[in-house]
Amino acid sequence: MQPRRPILFIALGIAALLLTLINLTTLGEEFQDSVSMEHFTSEDVVKVSTFMAPPFRGSTFFYSAHWITLLDETAASTIGAKMFKRHMISKYLHGKVAWETMGIIASPGAPDDLLTWAKGLGVTIHEMPVLECNAKTPDISLQRYKLTKLRSWCMTEFESVVFMDLNTVVLGEVRVLPNMCRSSPPAAICGASAGTDQPAYTIDPNVFVAVPSATHCSALLTEAGNATPAATGCEKEILSSYFPHVDRKNIDPRYNNIVFEGNTVHRVDDSIVVQYDPTHAESMERSDVRAMLESIDRDLDSFESQRKHEVPKRVLYITMLTPSPPDESTHSTTIEVFKQHHISKFAIGGIPWENQAIVYTENAFPEFRKWLEDRGGHTIEVPPLFCENGRDARYKYQFTKLQLWNLTDWDVIVYTDLDTLIMGDISTLWSSCIPGVNLCGVEETVYLPKKHYLNGGMLIARPDATFYKYLIESRKTYDKSTFLCEQDYLNYQLTTRRIGVVDSKYNIMSFDYTRQVRFQQAKIVHYVMYQVDNLQGGITPDERDYIHEVIAKVDKIGESYPDPGAQIFQDSELKIVRSETFMTVNSSFSPTILQNYPAPARSVIWLTLLDEESTSEEGALAFKRHMVSKHAYGAIAWENMGVFVTPEAPETLVAWAKDLGVSIHRTKGLSCSSWSVRAPKQKKLTKLQAWCMTDFESVVFMAANTLVTHDVRELVTMCSDAGIGFCGAASASNLPYYRRSHLVPKRVLYATMLTPPPKDGYTHSTSADMFKQHHVSKFLYGNIPWENQAIIYTDNAFPEFRKWLEDRGGHTIEVKPLFCKNGRDKRYRYQFTKLQFWNLTDWDTIVYTDLDTIVVGDISQLWNACVDTVKVCGVEEPRYMPGRRYMNGGLLLARPDDAFYKYLIEGRKTYTQSTWLCEQDYLNYFLTGRRYGVVDPKYNVMGFDPNRKIPFQAARIIHYVLGQVDRLELGITASERDFLHAMMEKVKIKADTYQDPAITKP
Repeated sequence: MQPRRPILFIALGIAALLLTLINLTTLGEEFQDSVSMEHFTSEDVVKVSTFMAPPFRGSTFFYSAHWITLLDETAASTIGAKMFKRHMISKYLHGKVAWETMGIIASPGAPDDLLTWAKGLGVTIHEMPVLECNAKTPDISLQRYKLTKLRSWCMTEFESVVFMDLNTVVLGEVRVLPNMCRSSPPAAICGASAGTDQPAYTIDPNVFVAVPSATHCSALLTEAGNATPAATGCEKEILSSYFPHVDRKNIDPRYNNIVFEGNTVHRVDDSIVVQYDPTHAESMERSDVRAMLESIDRDLDSFESQRKHEVPKRVLYITMLTPSPPDESTHSTTIEVFKQHHISKFAIGGIPWENQAIVYTENAFPEFRKWLEDRGGHTIEVPPLFCENGRDARYKYQFTKLQLWNLTDWDVIVYTDLDTLIMGDISTLWSSCIPGVNLCGVEETVYLPKKHYLNGGMLIARPDATFYKYLIESRKTYDKSTFLCEQDYLNYQLTTRRIGVVDSKYNIMSFDYTRQVRFQQAKIVHYVMYQVDNLQGGITPDERDYIHEVIAKVDKIGESYPDPGAQIFQDSELKIVRSETFMTVNSSFSPTILQNYPAPARSVIWLTLLDEESTSEEGALAFKRHMVSKHAYGAIAWENMGVFVTPEAPETLVAWAKDLGVSIHRTKGLSCSSWSVRAPKQKKLTKLQAWCMTDFESVVFMAANTLVTHDVRELVTMCSDAGIGFCGAASASNLPYYRRSHLVPKRVLYATMLTPPPKDGYTHSTSADMFKQHHVSKFLYGNIPWENQAIIYTDNAFPEFRKWLEDRGGHTIEVKPLFCKNGRDKRYRYQFTKLQFWNLTDWDTIVYTDLDTIVVGDISQLWNACVDTVKVCGVEEPRYMPGRRYMNGGLLLARPDDAFYKYLIEGRKTYTQSTWLCEQDYLNYFLTGRRYGVVDPKYNVMGFDPNRKIPFQAARIIHYVLGQVDRLELGITASERDFLHAMMEKVKIKADTYQDPAITKP
């Protein structure tokens, strides 16, 4: 039977997918007419395996409701404020109620700080006249103006109002409550008869659903003014006497489990809403309630920390110390490496000392542990777990990492190897792991896309006793590779379904030669220093210099701290003000380390596109499936959704969405010029207008052909890194390059130059074919948008070529010619005009490439590859080295600057060295190697250089002379020739879809 198991799983998977589609199709069809239905049949929420599709629930759809609570002077106390925030955060996190659908009835004395807190989250504040209970005896309730909740029936702008008292916490999804309370004839009040209210079925007034009505509003206000009920009853007596049973509807008491009454029906862990007494937080008699409140408080602490861009208290950033191997194996744990790791984590990563920790075993490095403890960090001893058949003796203790999942006093563990250096803010890394898994990390791209394989140098672990037991028990029968110990084990045993992936910037591996992200863009660099210094694995000189610069900055900060084991100074001498540390680093260090963010409301809209593609029956169904799944399973409120609507969109679907509370954003749409069979008329580029919606802090776009199967609200938190403008997942076709996540800034130009051809018989390289090949390859393979491409020209050169680029959206910039009088030949006459690049100060960076280059790889980040301290960068020609450094002028990165431009122009007047290669000689002789920067040679692989080491196949830009290529001169191989011609043919096929530059007629 063993061989049939894969077939069985495939069949189950297909069945699950079909079930999902059938469910959503059924949901969409039923929901289409749901607004006019009398009620839904409620069903219990069923817990299902993540492998199978969620079952159909008629109660999945949620009518428009406003979720309110009452805030008055009682919340001014520490206990009252904590109760209010517990209630609000539990309603949002566990109840899945959007902030924008919540409201607060604010009575006199309501604390302004709490109102500001709530308003900042998007909660509506309702200031209403108060209603005070006219009881003859003192009211034992916490809230003096609790009768004000009767104004729920006066809020007639809402279809229904859900009131919950601030001494309630929500443990499960409650959005179904308005549906459960619908009936025929409609009930005016709906709630649970809890505790002592059974079996009389008197509805408890601390959790109820009201159907607003002007008649009920007026009558209840009159009752409140005239009645003098008992102190223990007050609003309960008024509601019970005013609403007969025919106007009430009772629901399951799990929606209001009053745990301080003796006649409770359900346990705390069976409840959806719990009403508690504030003394329960300290009560040993009600350990279940205390544990519940502690859990909610942890949620609240984490939420508040995220709003302040702080690391929550129950999150640890950990490294591991184990004994040195007894043999002569080199051990990476040195004083220098240890201090660099932890200080970079603090000063650059933004991780407070109290959130840092060392996990250790067998009393390893006690002086190192004492050093971290003195700063306020944690040290945690764990039992060792050994790797018997690992790579070498250094790997003996690697399985000890599995103990991370046994540290259940902590919510999240972020583990980093000691041979990592923190290069950017990692304070939000802990929240980057997808919900539903216990392990996340960064994949080694050398294995992609054939096999997904997680590197163990950075792990995000969610401690869990059950998961820990699974890992320990599974080791006993594990029989696959342990060459890399726990890394192999976790990858082979868990498989990709059990592992989450985070952005590769959090573990840039110097030893991964296929990586696409450079050290300069990294948040964490995982490195082997001798590989860095020897430029192995594709490491560039700029990267080597950059990592040494960071280490030097960290070492400078580290001088303020004693070495582990050194004399311990007084605490006052050890203290370093964190803000001063950041200022010191930032003053001469390029990355933005940390910013003190305010805590604004996270205003988010969840968008999709509705256009002509939805006019078909299949398209309309796909749109409804998407919207319903996003609401039902993704926990996105209708009020938080929006739709881009083009003129061709079906108005029936527009009306359908609008009736649900979805915002409609009409637009002419942006069409994609390329036609495809799959979506011939869809205005796909309209989604780019998401960046124009500046009324929102974040915009989440999902296409109409997507289905949501789980809560997606954490997407916004996962994408909240400072400075990120675009966040998403790399699809299979984009792995391992993640190429579409790179955007070129508006003020960056990728330019070439057009000058008039010589008037004598010299062959000029500028032909229509070469021109189109250069620009189309830049667009197609270089990922450079047309609007970031430019032609710099002089003396009205080639107007038809300039028009061609302008028609695509590119720029043309006329400059004054600068002549080379003693150049190699007449073709070089205008070469000094390149100096005009530094005069184009409307732009931040110019990336110049000769026309005799072809782009064969992504160059969208090339603009950012130039070291900050210079104004010009390029690729050196190896044939001039090692005797002297000499930069080729076929690729130049120029940072326009008035002073530098003046320096170049003035320098020409007294320059007496060679001008055989014109501006190229001038820049090299005049500036010398100290004044320019070097970028990776892949960006200018010169076919005419016999000393080059990089083949065409590894290039990003090839600089060639076609005759030399075809004749296999200067060491060019047949495979390189064939590769270049194949790339040229691919570009030509695409270029042929563009009209040739038209000859301008007089």
